[in-house]
Amino acid sequence: MSRELKIDVWYGLEQHFGHHGMPQKYLNILGRATSPVGVSSVRWGHKGEMNPLPLGPTAFRLRSLGDFNIELEADGLQEGDHSLRIVANDMDGHETEAIVKLHVQHGPPPALPMTIDWHASKNINDVAQVVDGLWQLQPGGVRPVEPHYDRVIALGDLRWTDCQLTVPMTIHQFVDSPASYRWPSYGQAAGVLLRWQGHYDWGDMRPRRGWNPLGGLSFYGWLGEHQERRAFLAGGRGGHIAVDKSGFHVELGRSYLTKVRVQSRPGATSRYAVKYWPADQPEPSAWLLEADGQEGELTRGSALLVAHHTDVTYGNVTIDPI
Repeated sequence: MSRELKIDVWYGLEQHFGHHGMPQKYLNILGRATSPVGVSSVRWGHKGEMNPLPLGPTAFRLRSLGDFNIELEADGLQEGDHSLRIVANDMDGHETEAIVKLHVQHGPPPALPMTIDWHASKNINDVAQVVDGLWQLQPGGVRPVEPHYDRVIALGDLRWTDCQLTVPMTIHQFVDSPASYRWPSYGQAAGVLLRWQGHYDWGDMRPRRGWNPLGGLSFYGWLGEHQERRAFLAGGRGGHIAVDKSGFHVELGRSYLTKVRVQSRPGATSRYAVKYWPADQPEPSAWLLEADGQEGELTRGSALLVAHHTDVTYGNVTIDPI
């Protein structure tokens, strides 16, 4: 074993899943393998069989050299304790390993209302589930250390239906690079997704990269056809279902409350709504945007906090029934 060959498992060698709901179909074990001479391969195993693990960087979910994202199917893991083995080799033939203990719980969806206090624990995964990226607890909440393509945290349970989520959001900076404008990124944005069940297998990449279908996505950020940053709602099958034309703009470094809502309607698609207001001002009575969802949207799912090529802090989250 080489002391310089390292496996950094970002959210610890002991992780909990499902104790505050199961927010998606997969459990994600995230980290990075590094070596001064270069990493030749990383493998992972659960129940003995070892599997090759794709490494970053990619244009999608793996930002940096040696990044990995292990996807375990939640339904395939019985409730209780499990061990996952990660083995890395470097170009000089050295080998090292890490053992991750997983504590899995399957139960009914958590009841609403629900509050997520980031500082109730020392680990983000104790109150939510990080799907992508390296995030840190900071005084104001949670913030991605390395902004990139869709840094994502999942909240709640994939069996939720109608709800309203409120969260403070402070956008520090949009990561303005050529890669953030090209496919598959299409610009920088931050916001909340409602009715998420997990990435889809589009048959060409691991970790999985498919996003649709979902419920609805409330974003503030670059809107290419308008060549400026605006608030907008994206539908469950892709494309915009509402674009703000009021002239509202977010001031960088200032904290705003965002409230996002989804409500089912008999015989029709769901109704989505969003509003933003400065955290030091009263909540406006009217929604900034409201729109009907798209045919084929998901009718249930968890919530996501999304930082797409954006440095943003999300504060404590409140999710209410409607």
